[in-house]
Amino acid sequence: MYTYDKIIAKTENKLKKTNKRSNHRFIPNTSFDKNTMIALHHLFNSNIISYVNGPLKAGKESVLFWAVDKNGNDVALKIYLTTNSIFKKRHMYIRYRKGSMYLNNSKNTIESWAKQEFQNLKHCIRHNVSVVKPIYVFKNILVLNFVGVNGIPNKTLAESIPTQHDYTCFVQILTDLYRNAKLVHGDLSSFNIFKTNDGLMFFDLSSSVPISHLNANMLLKRDIYNMSNFFKNKGLVVYHPIDVFYSVKNVI
Repeated sequence: MYTYDKIIAKTENKLKKTNKRSNHRFIPNTSFDKNTMIALHHLFNSNIISYVNGPLKAGKESVLFWAVDKNGNDVALKIYLTTNSIFKKRHMYIRYRKGSMYLNNSKNTIESWAKQEFQNLKHCIRHNVSVVKPIYVFKNILVLNFVGVNGIPNKTLAESIPTQHDYTCFVQILTDLYRNAKLVHGDLSSFNIFKTNDGLMFFDLSSSVPISHLNANMLLKRDIYNMSNFFKNKGLVVYHPIDVFYSVKNVI
C-alpha cells in the first residue's frame, strides 16, 4: 500500500472512531478528497485537533466543521473545497499583495487562499480589530476559535434582530479594520458578521485586501453599501454610505 493510501486509511479510521462519540452522523455522507484527508491526518498527528464532531455550515467555497482540540476546547475547521472552480475567478484579491504569486494551479490557489485568510485574521488580532481568532492553517484547512457554546455557533447578523447599537458597532469595526489593520474586508455581508454578547465580530476575511490594493476603494464602497442596505431594510437609521466611506478613510 502506498504511503498516501496508508495515511488516508488511518484518517478514515480516526474519523469513524470520532463519529461514534458524536451525535452528528456525517462521516458516511461526507466525501473528502485525498489532499483534505492528508491535511486532516496532519492535524490529528500534530495534536491540533482530537476529533471532529460534525458539520456546521456549507458554502460555495468551504465547509465549516465543529471539532475539539487536545484540551477539550471547541474549535472550528474551515475546509476550503479543493474541487471548487470559483477560486479561479478571484485572483484580483491576491495577485497585488506583496510577495504574492500569479497562480495557475487551482490547488495552490486554494491553499494560498486559506493561508491569506489566516494571515489577515492574525494581522487584525494584532491590531485589536474584532474578528474571529485564527489558530492554525495547513493546506486547505483553517483552524479557528469557536464562536459559540457547546457546538452551537453564535448567530450572525442575518440570523438576528439587529439594533441601532449593532449599526454603530459595524461602522466602528469597519473603521478599525481600515485605519488600524490597513485592510478592506472585500466581501462583507450580514452572513459573515457574528453577533455576540461582547458586540459584533467579523469573519470570512479571505477576500480582504490591503488599502493599497488597486480595488480597495471599490471593495470598501461595496461593503458599506451592502451593509447600509441591510440595516436600512431592518428599519434602522443609517448614515449615507458615501459619508461612511469618507469617515472610514478619515477624509473630510
